[in-house]
Amino acid sequence: MKDGLRILTGILLATVFTLSILLFRRPPDPVYRSKCASQWAEDLLSPDYTIRNEAQIAFQFFGEDGVPQLRVLLQRRSRPWEPMLARMNEYTSFF
Repeated sequence: MKDGLRILTGILLATVFTLSILLFRRPPDPVYRSKCASQWAEDLLSPDYTIRNEAQIAFQFFGEDGVPQLRVLLQRRSRPWEPMLARMNEYTSFF
């Protein structure tokens, strides 16, 4: 009885592990000029226009492969403390 329970538990764990790998894997992060698409997505928010232009060119190169990283960038939300820190920054800019 104990051996059967161990085998059943092992099979169950292997099945859960395999399903988690298949269902929750991340999309591949393509590379352009030795930078990943997720890094280029962050560069799209840069205040420097040359960096933004390079990021736009990179995503034109990626095509459909870069869409998952853009979705991640668009789904990010500001954390609850960020507006408070921004207001504090206005008052403490002399530091």
